[in-house]
Amino acid sequence: MKLETQLRYEHFCISHRKSIAQILALIHRNSLYIPCLEVPITTYCSLRCRNCANLIQYYERPYHVDCDVIIKSVQAICYAVERVDCLRILGGEPFLYPELDKILYEINNMQKVANIVIVTNGTMMLPERVARVIGANKKFKVSISEYCCVETERLSQQLDNYDVYYEIRNIPWKEKASVLYRNYSEKELAYYFKNCPNRFFSLLNGQLHLCPRSAHGNDLGFFRSEPTDFINVLQIPHDEIRTELRRFLRVPRIVACNYCDEPLAQCLKTVVAGEQVGKDEMMKKRRKMMEYNHARRGGL
Repeated sequence: MKLETQLRYEHFCISHRKSIAQILALIHRNSLYIPCLEVPITTYCSLRCRNCANLIQYYERPYHVDCDVIIKSVQAICYAVERVDCLRILGGEPFLYPELDKILYEINNMQKVANIVIVTNGTMMLPERVARVIGANKKFKVSISEYCCVETERLSQQLDNYDVYYEIRNIPWKEKASVLYRNYSEKELAYYFKNCPNRFFSLLNGQLHLCPRSAHGNDLGFFRSEPTDFINVLQIPHDEIRTELRRFLRVPRIVACNYCDEPLAQCLKTVVAGEQVGKDEMMKKRRKMMEYNHARRGGL
């Protein structure tokens, strides 16, 4: 069933994650709410987009995140908070994940998760076992990204047949695939972090980061996140996660801010969404950026 309006929390709460979490914490005093939690479950993708802002195009050896790690990580966060308004399942391409149905079944049973959005590039059909979990369940929605090279009609028809809620989103892309070291001052980092519109919790391999670039940039080795940039939710007691989440709302900046073009977004050119590129070209670009970063950081 195609939705004519956006899911309640998917846009507003993504854009205002930190301020909403702070306001809710003040209103409800000791309560903690997460407006939006992104959970990348795989770095495999059916596409290799030149300007993927989540840096998936730079994975030389893609992998699936361990299923138990995903489930236990989300459970740990749910234990520590009162509510997760919108949980977004991401890739890569989530439909490539072999145990997607298991993950969705388990998260669906977590009462503190209000809405679950599966983000797909529209190149693959919905696995039948997944459709059995999400069909006609208003807690789920499939969000199809509309790209220049992808025809989404077959998937749309299939979702209609399974009574699955979905939308097709055409979002302008900016040239944000660079992960070059910027050498910002502490004052600049604090300013850019405070005013960044793309700060939403990203849970990768049991590490809860403050944004997708922090999660994937650290995972790819473009930079080393500081210990205060993320929470290892599976390595600390559940009760301590609450304390760490409160600290997260107060951090002045993170390492990833020094490798991000988001502060320049208004000046960046708009690019073709989903433009494809060869793996060799991206691996070469990745090596050049890492060499540049190593030199600019003085070999650190």
